[in-house]
Amino acid sequence: MTEKETYRGEKILILILMLAVSASGWFMYNAVDLTGPQIPPEKGDPLYIMSHSPSQLLDSVDVDHLTSRNATVFDLENSKVIYSKAANRKTRPASLTKMMTCLVAIENIKDLNDKFTFSSKLINKLDGTGLAVAGFKKNETVSCKTLLYGTMLPSGADCACALAKKSAGSEKKFVALMNKKAKKLKMSRTHFSNPVGSDSRGTYTTTNDLTKLLKYALKNKTFRKVFTSKKHKVPVTNITKKKRILRSTVFGKIGRNAGYIKGGKTGTTGGALNCLATLASLRGNEYICITTYAKSTAKDSRPAGTDAKKVYSKIDRRLMAVALKYFAKR
Repeated sequence: MTEKETYRGEKILILILMLAVSASGWFMYNAVDLTGPQIPPEKGDPLYIMSHSPSQLLDSVDVDHLTSRNATVFDLENSKVIYSKAANRKTRPASLTKMMTCLVAIENIKDLNDKFTFSSKLINKLDGTGLAVAGFKKNETVSCKTLLYGTMLPSGADCACALAKKSAGSEKKFVALMNKKAKKLKMSRTHFSNPVGSDSRGTYTTTNDLTKLLKYALKNKTFRKVFTSKKHKVPVTNITKKKRILRSTVFGKIGRNAGYIKGGKTGTTGGALNCLATLASLRGNEYICITTYAKSTAKDSRPAGTDAKKVYSKIDRRLMAVALKYFAKR
């Protein structure tokens, strides 16, 4: 029997067992006198498992052969790390930096409908750097909300620099706000030197620290909406009269068969290699997976995306196995 057939068989068996327990639970429920005080079911009771996510019983997952040198996988519902690999080792964050850029901008710009006009100086300083840009032009005016999408989805350095200017008046002052926020979030092995994530001696982090950042940021409704968007339509501007679409780079890195991944942020530099932060939903629970320093090969040009899918597939199978083991004992 192939691994795929075994996987399908496990799912069918779990479904049968869960239906059986659900049916018995229904009869038990209707036979109980609900007029008296009700005792909460214990962990060993079928009613407990029926009303709690299997993720509560999942303490960890083992993931073999990740290409990424550093990784942290975090269970958001139960607030715990369930997998790590060199998670406290310092690494370059590349454009995962822009998660902090967006968060700090959201918290410091009073009205995200305010406008920003791209100066010639801002556009010119990015020419020839090789940094990804959203493609806005000199003297073009857009909303700060558009700048957020331009920073997160196509990883635009032009929009990241614009957010820094709008939020703090200068890039230097904005970076100070980034590091202040990192300190507040207890990202003790993190330091930023720019809002775009380009390699420099003063820019470093860990996957554990980035997990702290993303866990906090996802509680912000605006950040979550931007982070989980696949695309964003840019309204006509004073320069461009046609509507444009900004697309997330995440789903290109992930490839096909990744419907459980809700959103994320990519990053690639010479010092950081391939980095990826994603949010996924599996069986009613959310998980964060952050990986850095994944080397591309001739066989796999999207190693960070491959690692993310491998992690989430493992979690899904472990959740099924936990449920199967539990119900098999009933």
